[in-house]
Amino acid sequence: MRHEEDAGNDFGLLFDTEESKYTAKRRCRKLIQSELEKNGLEADTIEQEVETVSISNDVDDPEDTSESIDGHVTVDETDTDENHAVRMEEMLRKLEIENDVYQRVFLVTLESEETLSGRYPVVSGKLPACLVFLPQLAAEEQAEELACWLNANNVDGAILERLQMPHPELHVVWTRKTRTRSESQVAEATEMMPIKYLAACYDRAVAEIRQLERTSSESNGTEVARRCAKLAVTYAGTYLTNPQAIQIEQDSIAVSPPQPNPHHDLFNLMMAAVGYRTIGTASVGFFEALVEEHRNDLDPLFSPVLKELFETVCQLSLHQPSVVSSCFGVLDFITRHSPLACVLTKSNFWLPPAVTVPQLFGAVLHQPPQGTAYEDATLLGRLLGLTCIPRPLRQSEFFLTPSQQSQAEMDAMTASLRQQFSSLTDALHRVLRNLLRSPETKTDALKWVVNCMRDNVGRKQLMADMQLLFPTFAGDGFFLNLCAVLLKLCDPFTSPTSTKLMKLESQYCSRQAEEQQQCTAVLVFGLNEETKLSVQPADGLPAVEGDFNFMTQMFFITHRCLQLGLSRVCSHYKNLMQQLAKLQQRVQAAMAGGGEPISALRRQFEAAMTHHLSYKAQLLNSSFIEAMFQFYVTTARWLTHLAVGRDISIDTKAAETTFFLPETASVGLCHVPEFVVEGLVQFVTFVRQFSETTLEDMGDHLHHLLTFVTVFMGNAECVHNPHLRASMAEMLHLLMPKVKNPNQPALEMSSHSTVSVVVPCDYFSLCGWCLLQMQRTRLFEKHSFAHSHLAESLFQIFVDIEFTGHAMQFEQKFSYRYPMYHALEYMWELEPFRKSIAALADKSVRESGQTKMAPLFIRFINMLLNDAIFLLDEALQYLVKVKEGQLARDRGDWSDLSNAERQERESNFAADEHMARGNNFLGNETVKALCSLTEEIHEPFVLPSMVDRVVAMLNYFLVQLVGPKMGAVKVKNFEKYNFKPQELVASIVRIYVNLSCKEEFCAAIPRDGRSYSRALFSQARSAMHKICKSDLAVLLSELHEKVKYYDAQRQQKEEAEANAPDEFRDPITDEVMADPVKLPSSGVVVDRPTIERHLLSDQLDPFNRSPLTIDEVVPEDDLKEKIARWRKDMGTGDSEDLQLSD
Repeated sequence: MRHEEDAGNDFGLLFDTEESKYTAKRRCRKLIQSELEKNGLEADTIEQEVETVSISNDVDDPEDTSESIDGHVTVDETDTDENHAVRMEEMLRKLEIENDVYQRVFLVTLESEETLSGRYPVVSGKLPACLVFLPQLAAEEQAEELACWLNANNVDGAILERLQMPHPELHVVWTRKTRTRSESQVAEATEMMPIKYLAACYDRAVAEIRQLERTSSESNGTEVARRCAKLAVTYAGTYLTNPQAIQIEQDSIAVSPPQPNPHHDLFNLMMAAVGYRTIGTASVGFFEALVEEHRNDLDPLFSPVLKELFETVCQLSLHQPSVVSSCFGVLDFITRHSPLACVLTKSNFWLPPAVTVPQLFGAVLHQPPQGTAYEDATLLGRLLGLTCIPRPLRQSEFFLTPSQQSQAEMDAMTASLRQQFSSLTDALHRVLRNLLRSPETKTDALKWVVNCMRDNVGRKQLMADMQLLFPTFAGDGFFLNLCAVLLKLCDPFTSPTSTKLMKLESQYCSRQAEEQQQCTAVLVFGLNEETKLSVQPADGLPAVEGDFNFMTQMFFITHRCLQLGLSRVCSHYKNLMQQLAKLQQRVQAAMAGGGEPISALRRQFEAAMTHHLSYKAQLLNSSFIEAMFQFYVTTARWLTHLAVGRDISIDTKAAETTFFLPETASVGLCHVPEFVVEGLVQFVTFVRQFSETTLEDMGDHLHHLLTFVTVFMGNAECVHNPHLRASMAEMLHLLMPKVKNPNQPALEMSSHSTVSVVVPCDYFSLCGWCLLQMQRTRLFEKHSFAHSHLAESLFQIFVDIEFTGHAMQFEQKFSYRYPMYHALEYMWELEPFRKSIAALADKSVRESGQTKMAPLFIRFINMLLNDAIFLLDEALQYLVKVKEGQLARDRGDWSDLSNAERQERESNFAADEHMARGNNFLGNETVKALCSLTEEIHEPFVLPSMVDRVVAMLNYFLVQLVGPKMGAVKVKNFEKYNFKPQELVASIVRIYVNLSCKEEFCAAIPRDGRSYSRALFSQARSAMHKICKSDLAVLLSELHEKVKYYDAQRQQKEEAEANAPDEFRDPITDEVMADPVKLPSSGVVVDRPTIERHLLSDQLDPFNRSPLTIDEVVPEDDLKEKIARWRKDMGTGDSEDLQLSD
């Protein structure tokens, strides 16, 4: 801080001549006078104050008789009040500070270079090295005999002159003498773009404020700096609103600078400032101040900026990460400020324009835009469309030549793309979150998503794949990005451990979108028309009224987006993998000498591989997969809570969980669309196939999925659609750790020009493979709720899938039951599940004949027997056809045929091979399941209604496999057709042995007049010895001895009952009845075991096809007693018959 007496020296430095000193005195007096007038003092006071100060010079003024001392400012000797002098010194000091601050902020001056180079600022450090001299304003100030200082009165003129100056570089002055003069300093001072110049002035003003607040006690300087910041913002707004108000003057120089585009300049400045590249650029504070200053009239300022942003985004690609980052920075800034966000949502770049269709008589019909318009004609859609997945009819930008790239190069590109997708998703999430947080834009943001899904709803149709030729919907990459963003928005309330999800309201799905005006919630179009999980009650559902919370809206909007996006992409990716496998086979066949040109096939394979790698990079991004898994796990937990009425998923590790589903479904499930569960099941299936480690990464959260399957898979009240419940069985199978063949072939492109496929001999070591399954193994070992109820649920869907009402229900049921066999096989190996299955079997025996329908386990094993009989019989018949075809081809019978006939024979032969292969595979699994169950469970298999069917099946197939007919099915290459006769015979013999402890079973074997013969077991023993199953041969011999005994008794009984009265005989089996019952509608009397066996597969009266259940049959006790007495008289009655007669 300088001494007060030195303050006056500054004025002396401004002027060198005697005349100028006198002029300085007058100018400073006038400057002080104008300052006092500005402060509102009265005229007399002003005159008194001004007269207290005089400026001395070496030449006296003829009109001034006051004395001076050494050129300093002195107080008149006649004035005895020293306070006047102090006040005037302070005022001069403030004027000097004000001048310095204006110069430092706006980089302009009214002082000459000589004056500036010798003057030191009062406060806050040095002046900038380079300033722009304003000649016009300086001349005006001199003409009015004012000191050449910047002040509040002339700063507006200074800013205008600087902005309108055509060549400021011609007026540069330096504030200090130096040898080196920086070009950057000159460039900063002479900036030609008004917006950039004003933004820099704002930054310097802010820096000045901080500096003064930190280092100086002069409040005047801080106030001036704040005034500078406000001036910069005000002039920027004026320039943007009315560019004509600030025009660069034209001068005599031949080349004049172009007139700048203010909004283009503002956009470029925002790109540099808020696009994460802020070094040397304007700060965000300038734009925030601009928004605050003009918040009531932002549209003319920023609408052109939005246009610039949209045009830039239209040219973007993932190859420009820095530009992408800058664009997101601008959009993030816009959406963070509610007034600006409103400008965005009301602009032409928010929603796509409606399609206008000309009509007759000049009328115009407005239709909703096509789905592609959201990706092509909106700002948000353009950013969501940044993807490596190529749009239909467009070439991919990545993985163009996979055959020429090493695996390391492709992995690096994949990793780089996934990193970009993570950043892209985070940025999009911030933008949408900003819009949703503002009450003014929340509804607009939700409606954008909802309208987008409405106009892209056709993606869920099977024919959506036709858009590869006729693209009418937004692309796969667009929807994957949208799904990822919505999942992030749902993250706060969809953690598997969150309690917030219990606030979700399923009634949202039944509210019609046409009722949008009646509630503030944004409704999803068409959601109320979707098929629901559960059937509505007979009296209907109550009317849905009221609003819905934000969580509910986001939850179901995300599910709809996953339906349109993820489900379609997953299906397409699976199809793509199948196409690659087929192309690979064709390439290998061509390389081995096939007829197709190898070069064309390689090009096709390369194009398909490019497509595959592009999808894989985005779809299988680990963060994306994990987010979706978390969302679906939470969905499973919520649905379980909805069905049961309490959250049983919180603790399923208790020793026992008591749980009973209500007889009627929860009303909440009557609102939930089926596609919610379809998406969950499809996603788990997809993850198990393509990202198995994700299952392990979910850890303990997997128990929510197993609880969900246990509750819903077997409950037709909760999920009415049997096909949907059957798909849960596949999900259950895929959740299980046991894997048939972990070494699945992996498609790879080698680094050479030829195409190759690498099939690793082992993906994991044994230890690594166990670790990969550790969480799933623990899941099934510790889930007590599943231990108690999963088997019952599995058996229920196994039975229910028999009758679906579908035209192809008979063929469908086998594909549905395939994963059920594997699930049952795994469960049987675990003690808790085995006990649960045994308990169900015991219950079925106790309830047999006492319930309206046969017990569940009885119906289950009946279906098992039906499947085994059909599948094995079909397999053997097709094997006979395959052998005939092989012999005909070997003999050359087809070589003499015409091309058309030969192709027909080849096609029929391939179809026979396919059917033989499929039936053998499923038949083996069915027999294996029967073999496992009969190890510990016997009673249900030997019930009167079951035992004859079990024996008939075993005898029939044993004859086919070990009898003289075996030669007819000995095809070439058994493995090709999944034909395993040795394993099959061993399983059948094992079932015989397992049930041999039951006399009912042993007695039923010789009663089978269709297949049983005394030589059958001898042939089977020989087969067992041949396949090194001597232990089974010994046990079979013991059974054979029992069978011989019962065979002898059977023959005696048949001879004795040969002449039995017709009323004693069963009209279906023609055997003497043991427990006759009358069918209520037809009046026919049949044996109870006979009708029970019939009703297991057909709930109709076999004589008139009217509905019938076992509890409706009428016991014929009198006839039963007559039969018993007759048998006693004939000597063929057993002990039970005798007791009844007595």
